[in-house]
Amino acid sequence: MVNKKWEPHIITAVSLIALIALGLACASSPDEAPAQTGGPVSLDRAIGMAARSVEDNVENGLKIALLNFKSPTEQFSEYVLEELTSQLVHGKKLIVVDRRELDLIRQEEEFQLSDDVSDESAQAIGKKLGAQLIVSGSLSAVGNVYRFRIRVLNVETAAIEASPAMDISASEERVMFLLGGKGPIQVNTGSPQTSAAAPEKTSYKIGDRGPAGGIVFYDKGAFSDGWRYLEAAPVETEFTAQWSRSSREYWPALRSGIGSGKWNTEQITEAIGRNSGDERAALLCAKLNHNGFADWFLPSIEELDLVYKNLKLQNLGNFSNNWYWSSSVADKGYRARYLRFNDGRQYYGEVTNALPVRAIRAF
Repeated sequence: MVNKKWEPHIITAVSLIALIALGLACASSPDEAPAQTGGPVSLDRAIGMAARSVEDNVENGLKIALLNFKSPTEQFSEYVLEELTSQLVHGKKLIVVDRRELDLIRQEEEFQLSDDVSDESAQAIGKKLGAQLIVSGSLSAVGNVYRFRIRVLNVETAAIEASPAMDISASEERVMFLLGGKGPIQVNTGSPQTSAAAPEKTSYKIGDRGPAGGIVFYDKGAFSDGWRYLEAAPVETEFTAQWSRSSREYWPALRSGIGSGKWNTEQITEAIGRNSGDERAALLCAKLNHNGFADWFLPSIEELDLVYKNLKLQNLGNFSNNWYWSSSVADKGYRARYLRFNDGRQYYGEVTNALPVRAIRAF
């Protein structure tokens, strides 16, 4: 018989054990997304959370194919799949199928990025690609927010390995642009009663104010590879920095073409570490957060040339007449390339020089 003076302590201990067991049970569910607090998150944050959830709930080293994302517009679906691919590649826990292989499959199967694909079709496609996992996703309107979902299907068993979901803001400028309109829209659910009219297309021209508050300086004519336009950050974000603190670094693989500045910046940032404390030009661009946008990068030399021709020569952007750093390097890989904004001359020099920097972004 239990002594009455110990009864309260025994009850408390039993309650604590029950609560701990309940917490462990909840934490063990493989389909739970990372906890979302404080309301809707940004689209990029949702993509990052989804990537981490996928990595945490599947076995490392498996081959994964990002098949499709159902949304109202092709460019929204393309953006999500491109950014999720980038996150998973950088995570280095899974083997991501090359998008070019998927494009061939899409042509054979005759479906688009924003189409719905059955589990049976997804499994068949996964087997063609030699993938163990297939990723699909969807966007749906829920009141004043959008519900963002990612689903990971096991190709062999058809089991759902992970299913992260979170709310994203319908008023985020990036989201509105990718959905082709200026305000929240209703996602077509297939029901005639709830389907909305196609949103009005949004377009930009050179010199327009971009979504992040910069100035648009390039339009490649169509949305592909996750972007169509380039915008330069406003003058108040400009800074002066060294390209590197050491002239001994060797960077032969960095590129020069239009569309390569982001890739260059990612290579530099990954090599030195985003949180290294290094204040070189590329890293400071990658850390820039202006108007809620944190996807800036150091332009390649050809992108910088477009900034000069389409903005500086048109008296737009408040650029100085100084040399500006690019993310490209000279042929030997030890010196970085820059461009002078008083005459457009391109050259290369010591990476330890401190020069003006203006970040750009793609959208």
